[in-house]
Amino acid sequence: MFVYTRIQITQRTLSRYVSWLLPAIAACFMFLASIAPWYSDPLGSEFSAWKLTIDIDWQFHSGFFNYGILCCICAIFISFIAFANWKPFKGSSFFVDKTTIAGLLCLVPPAIFLFQYTIADPVAIDHITQHEVQLLFIQRHFNYDAPLQLIQIYPLTTDSTTLLNRIRLLLDVISIGAFLPILSAGLLLNHKRFSPVVPNNQKQRGYPFGSGVMTLLVLSIIVFGRAPAALYSGNQVKSALSAGNYTKALWWLNTEVELNPSLDNLDYYHIERGQALFFLHPNQPNIESYAYLASVYSQHADISDAYQELFLAWQSHRTSPWIVNDIDYALEKNVEVIRPLQGTVIQRTPKDDISLYQLQLILEADPSNVYGHYLYGLIQYDLLNYSECMKQMAAVIRLNSNSYVLSSAYTYLALSYAGQGDVLKERSLLLTAISFDPSYYNDTAREELSGLR
Repeated sequence: MFVYTRIQITQRTLSRYVSWLLPAIAACFMFLASIAPWYSDPLGSEFSAWKLTIDIDWQFHSGFFNYGILCCICAIFISFIAFANWKPFKGSSFFVDKTTIAGLLCLVPPAIFLFQYTIADPVAIDHITQHEVQLLFIQRHFNYDAPLQLIQIYPLTTDSTTLLNRIRLLLDVISIGAFLPILSAGLLLNHKRFSPVVPNNQKQRGYPFGSGVMTLLVLSIIVFGRAPAALYSGNQVKSALSAGNYTKALWWLNTEVELNPSLDNLDYYHIERGQALFFLHPNQPNIESYAYLASVYSQHADISDAYQELFLAWQSHRTSPWIVNDIDYALEKNVEVIRPLQGTVIQRTPKDDISLYQLQLILEADPSNVYGHYLYGLIQYDLLNYSECMKQMAAVIRLNSNSYVLSSAYTYLALSYAGQGDVLKERSLLLTAISFDPSYYNDTAREELSGLR
């Protein structure tokens, strides 16, 4: 009997500790979520919650309204729950039994994040797609292994036009920060299993549950409904275009951009408009019909005609981001299909010349294209043009933060100095290249540094 009583006392004491300890841990997770990286740009730096602006397609962009603020609000609320369970204070009864609400509240930041990057903000996921494609193309030209992807993505066929592709791309770049709120929610939603039952002598007030749910549902539709409606309109556009009903397709396209104005910055939206306008007004060419014709030529591997159509569009709208993105991707795919630096020297020469020309076109349209600088420099190194290689690799280092790409760029920068006879500079840069390669992928730099090459 004595032992049984001691066990009961111990369980009760442990349960009281857990009643405030679990919310305290959950609050710490939410504070960590506000400073931890949520996703890593394939060619850029990591983005913490404080750097990610919340954008659910209402076109209100404020750096203050970000995921860091949202996580901190959740963390503060959970901290009050933990303190109320540890040491009651005036008004603590309001917080004691709110762990379920707090757990659901913790799920809001990752839910909005997923909604934003898969439905509401197609420009952001398209930007990630462009960088992911450039990174994969660059890694093709490493003469050593590259890190494996979480989800296999094929750069020649990938795009961000479908919801499934957006989810796949997001999962490939997502970081620990987006998962911490889910872990915090798990602790809070299971809190009552481990905490003692707290008697509540207060008379429960009735409330219109049905009215509250309906009000919340209506508000959710108003706040979050525009982006899904735009996604539905986009699906209707594809159906109308495939059926040849271009008038209906154009109506849905206008509806789609009204619901989500950010689509005006995406190339695939303008290509679809170009298809409808090309068949409705064949004698009235415009920038969008040029983009549509370019996509048709590109699908048939007629890169020369595709670029001519894109060039006509780019000449009149050089600052339009969607045209630059379209030119980038079309020429990147063509360069990779040509496969420069592959085969014997005699086989490579014409392919390298064609690739150099097309890489020059990429860099003329988009000087920030990391893939263009990297491959242009690589071909110049193969042609023993070390000064030009150094110039291009310096641009890669300036424009890119991916450690594996930096390691390769510093390697070829070092080899270019070696080609010019500066061995001391070569050794210094090779050491820098190795410092960006802690996983020991870059065999080229290590073998060159050890004298095995």
